[in-house]
Amino acid sequence: MSDAAANQFLNLLAFWRAAKVEISEAATQVIADPLFLDPLLETIETERSASKFYCDKVVRILSELRPDILYPYFERISSHLDIHNSFILWGTIITLANLAIVDTDSRFEAIRDRYFGLIRSGSMVTAANVISNAWKIVERFPAWEPEISRWIMDVDTMIFLYKGEPSPECNSILSGDALDCFSHYFFYSQCKKEMQAFASRNAANARLAVARKARAFLLAHPQ
Repeated sequence: MSDAAANQFLNLLAFWRAAKVEISEAATQVIADPLFLDPLLETIETERSASKFYCDKVVRILSELRPDILYPYFERISSHLDIHNSFILWGTIITLANLAIVDTDSRFEAIRDRYFGLIRSGSMVTAANVISNAWKIVERFPAWEPEISRWIMDVDTMIFLYKGEPSPECNSILSGDALDCFSHYFFYSQCKKEMQAFASRNAANARLAVARKARAFLLAHPQ
């Protein structure tokens, strides 16, 4: 991209932020002019100001509205998993899951273990983003379902720290996210019994919302 085009994008970005343009409207403008995709991603990768967070949100919306125009940038977007910023990491997790639907070249396979390994990152929010979006990947790659489901069910045994102390509450929250995820694809899962056992273990969860969710799961999918 030319310097003139890059500068045009930066001026547009400054306008979006100054005018408090909705993220969805900014995404619509990028869809109309895909040449803005390159500087949009570059801003996420190099900018130190809050502009990178705005751009990350635009990319996330684009992955929902037009994953096809982002797909050529799959490898570049997956490299954002290396950016040492939690907010960018969380956005990237969601964006990559949204791109699975158009992954005709199975590019996700190259990052699959790393992506789902983030469940064991020690960060509850990171794990929650992976788990909450895993069903999108299962729908595109159903052969991966048993492995993905078992990765997710590991939340029962993980240790998450809060203020330096193990936090069972984190496990409870993630168990609720897992049940939501499983509900998307239970009927074609190869791990139905394991999912039902997971729900049974959580039917008396100390977090009442999760216990209710587990009991509802068992009613919908009786053993």
